[in-house]
Amino acid sequence: MSVQVALRLPEQVVELIDRTVTSGAAKNRTEFIESAIERDLRRRIALHDADVLRSAGTDSDLESLAVWAANNTVPLENELSHA
Repeated sequence: MSVQVALRLPEQVVELIDRTVTSGAAKNRTEFIESAIERDLRRRIALHDADVLRSAGTDSDLESLAVWAANNTVPLENELSHA
C-alpha cells in the first residue's frame, strides 16, 4: 500500500532531481525521493546501532560493521522488521 504525501521542495532541488531522472539514474521523481528516504533511514538505523555499540563498550569490529551498514544498501523491509 502506498500513501500520497504532498511536499514542497526548493526549485533547485527539483531541478537536480529532474536532471537525475533525465539522465536515467532514476525512473521518476517518486523513485528518486523514495530511494533518498530509504537511504537516510538505513543510515539513521546504522548510526543508532553504532551509538548503542559504542555506549556498551563492545569491540570495534561491531561498530565498524554498523558504520559499514550505514553506507551500503540493504532492503528497508528487512531493517524495519528487526527495528
